[in-house]
Amino acid sequence: MNQTEIDVKFHDATGQLFEFQGIRALQEFLGKEQEFWVEQTRLIDSEGSAKGKQNKHTFLSSNKQLQPIVQMIDSWLPQLDSWNSDKWTQEVRNLQQQVQNLKPQWFWSGHPACDQFIALQKEYGADAADAFFAIVFQSSVKATSREAFIGSLVGYEFFFQDSDLLRRRKSEKAAFSRLRDSLFKSEKSLIDEVESFKAGFSEWDRETRARTERLYDLNKRIGERRLRQHDKSFQEHLHNWNESIADLESTYEEKLKLEKPAQYWKRAADKYRTQGRWWAATLLIALSAGLLAIGAFFLSWLEGQQIGVSLSTLQGIAIFGTFGAVFAFLVRVLSKLVFSSFHLMRDAEEREQLTYLYLSLTKEAEIHKDSRDVILQALFSRTDSGLLGGDSSPTMPSTSDALRVLSRNRGS
Repeated sequence: MNQTEIDVKFHDATGQLFEFQGIRALQEFLGKEQEFWVEQTRLIDSEGSAKGKQNKHTFLSSNKQLQPIVQMIDSWLPQLDSWNSDKWTQEVRNLQQQVQNLKPQWFWSGHPACDQFIALQKEYGADAADAFFAIVFQSSVKATSREAFIGSLVGYEFFFQDSDLLRRRKSEKAAFSRLRDSLFKSEKSLIDEVESFKAGFSEWDRETRARTERLYDLNKRIGERRLRQHDKSFQEHLHNWNESIADLESTYEEKLKLEKPAQYWKRAADKYRTQGRWWAATLLIALSAGLLAIGAFFLSWLEGQQIGVSLSTLQGIAIFGTFGAVFAFLVRVLSKLVFSSFHLMRDAEEREQLTYLYLSLTKEAEIHKDSRDVILQALFSRTDSGLLGGDSSPTMPSTSDALRVLSRNRGS
């Protein structure tokens, strides 16, 4: 943190805003204001009229408010390097509070009306100066005495007349002259600081270059020694890396071969899960509808109501029996579809997981050819749908058989 940068804002009695980002610029500004008002007070005491000497405006004592602030900043400068950020923030906050209190008691010397204000104070006293300030900056009239009326009249002339005595241009010229002198002094001070900075920078540059060259030579020797050590170590690692790359290439080839089948079995598992849920919902609806129909028919028969189909006739028994057989067949078919879908879903999920397990094992250790054939036969054998009660096709290794082979291979 740069402990010479600040952000201080304050106003004078006219309401003009002053903003500073550098502590030295603020110190110089307030110091010049203090010197200005001390000098004006001295001139009034030595050259002013009796009224000017006896009855002084409060602005003439603003140097008493400026002096402690300037002294406080002067006391900071030797200690800035030893302050931490918390101490710096606290002191800047205290400074901000003090400069805020300047507003009702301080009139900026660079304002065009400042010279006229001082002239009225010197000749007619504080009443005239205060009335002039009130009409110029506060738009109010204080004509409570002869001197106050004169001050108000001069304030009016300051705005609207062009006489040689009260011409505003003369006041502005004097203000600009002071600003020019102030800028000249600031320029000289800045040039001195820049020259001092350049001299210090040149010395720092020479020392830094010398240290850099020494560090470069030292690092070069250390780097060459480390390079030889790293080269030997690299050759050893390179041999190990080549072996690892060969193993990874083999595993990657297996992954490419089985990646698409694994994706297919994942999609198949999702499809069979959805089908199983649909068939289960259909079975539930069919069972509910059949049971409701049978229940309604049975209740009507118990209550002795007249129904369209009578169980006392051969025709009614045949119709009722046919309905029951169809309903039972429908329930049986739907049940088989439900079980078949979930059976196929589980089989697809097992094949997908078996594929990933096979890939992980091939990465960790080599699998024997016989074991590999058993696993691949289990992965790509035909799936029993669950609807065929008996099948005379050749028996292929199941997923559980493949898992036993993998476990045995891992143990070996």
